[in-house]
Amino acid sequence: MCDSAGRLAPLLAGLNSLKNLRYPGLAGDPSHEIARRQMAGFGFLIGFELADAAAAEAFLTDCPYIVQAPSFGSTHTSGERRIRWGDKVADGFIRLSVGLEPVEPLWAAINKALGSGTAQALDGRRIALRAPEESDARVSFLAKVDNLDVKPEAGLAKVVVNPRTGSVVMNQKVTLDACAVAHGSLSVVVASPEAGGDVQVKQDNGSLMNVKAGANLADVVKALNSLGANPLDLLAILQALKAAGSLRADLEII
Repeated sequence: MCDSAGRLAPLLAGLNSLKNLRYPGLAGDPSHEIARRQMAGFGFLIGFELADAAAAEAFLTDCPYIVQAPSFGSTHTSGERRIRWGDKVADGFIRLSVGLEPVEPLWAAINKALGSGTAQALDGRRIALRAPEESDARVSFLAKVDNLDVKPEAGLAKVVVNPRTGSVVMNQKVTLDACAVAHGSLSVVVASPEAGGDVQVKQDNGSLMNVKAGANLADVVKALNSLGANPLDLLAILQALKAAGSLRADLEII
């Protein structure tokens, strides 16, 4: 229990939804030096404050591992609000007695119950973070933010063409609907999904390039290039696909 509390306290210090965290095992705690000299361990009691009474009640109710109890003595993790018993403490103050539950699921449940409101999107480019008030907790919080693995959502389907160089850049959201395009000696036929979704790129001299079913625009561009299409041919075909409504993407010419 003491070991689990010692592992949980630094994790709690990194949460921005609580303040005034007290655990003698934390180096910045006012009682740390006295506890270090007098105790073999730092105990299993942790105290902290949430924003208000409603937040405290929600936490105790929403965290499935915490049993609400007026006094401690169980091997299960327990929590209480001392203000219920007339103690002169903040409305959001919670005293937590860490039990024998495995630390990982216990921390996951606590973090889920306390972690809301950490970040708020201000616009398409900026996010506001609410950091902990304690300086020690801010360091841990910033370290966690710095190590976040952010995977941005793919943007809108878009094709960018440079006709001078023949470069075509597109993202993974670009798709094609059924269509048939003829340009000079080149023709492109995209079958509907019901017909198998095959793509056929043909040249009048007899050259033929079949592209596998379910092909995307990248496959069509590759097939056109293999038949010797020049940049202007490629641009004209892409514009025709867009005009016909078969190119499901924005087309930008640079």
